[in-house]
Amino acid sequence: MGPFMSFADLRVLLVEPSHVQQRILVEQLGGLGVWNVEAADGCSAAWRQLEARCPDLVVSALHMEGESGADLVLRMRAHEKFCDVPFVLLSSERDVRLLEPVRQCGVTAMLSKPCAPSDLARALTRVAELLDPNALEQPLDLESLHVLLVDDSGAARRYMSQMLSSLGVRHITLAVDGREAIELLSDAFFDVVITDYNMPRLDGQGLLEYIRTESSQRSVPVMMVTSEQDIDRLAAVRDAGVSDICDKPFEPERVRAVLHGLIGR
Repeated sequence: MGPFMSFADLRVLLVEPSHVQQRILVEQLGGLGVWNVEAADGCSAAWRQLEARCPDLVVSALHMEGESGADLVLRMRAHEKFCDVPFVLLSSERDVRLLEPVRQCGVTAMLSKPCAPSDLARALTRVAELLDPNALEQPLDLESLHVLLVDDSGAARRYMSQMLSSLGVRHITLAVDGREAIELLSDAFFDVVITDYNMPRLDGQGLLEYIRTESSQRSVPVMMVTSEQDIDRLAAVRDAGVSDICDKPFEPERVRAVLHGLIGR
């Protein structure tokens, strides 16, 4: 996939069981300059179209007959050919148990139904920033930055690595949990640590507490990436000395601003 310079270059696969909603979303995409849109009314049809022609972006509803949008993105992330294709989820669902697996898959955006054109535009901008490394202005040179990225989800690691690369970061070391991150911190120097909150063996808070109290790199900036909503848990992370907290999904413009702020400090 080569870089592109406008929404008009995007090839979008829209997965939506309602033909009325399909028409509305196609019109909204057209209003934003996206004209190359193929529609599927379910996951089976979507998968056939994926195999026939890989799109630049999949926009999918959550609830469908048979497989759901969550099933579709999980299947894509496990497939070598489609694991890095940006995915935007559209849903009015509020049940965290249903949404959390999707968040952990490295989705580009999760938008509420009905979808406002402004929200859809922001999601498309996010996709553009992922696919075209030159789409972002980079007032600071991030190429020399050494980042330790910690997340137990392989899909999330791939997505966040792609995101960081699109921002200009070239040196990215991966760890699957807090314990592996501690081993890496003892062997190499890092400019920034980006860690998930919920992980097995040692979670993000445990890693943060180790860094601030025992590591030889106690002053390294630590960015926590999480979908956690518990106020007390987030307060404990702040008290432990986190440098910044970012919500999942991982947003390019937000991360770029945080990285620049951390470097500035």
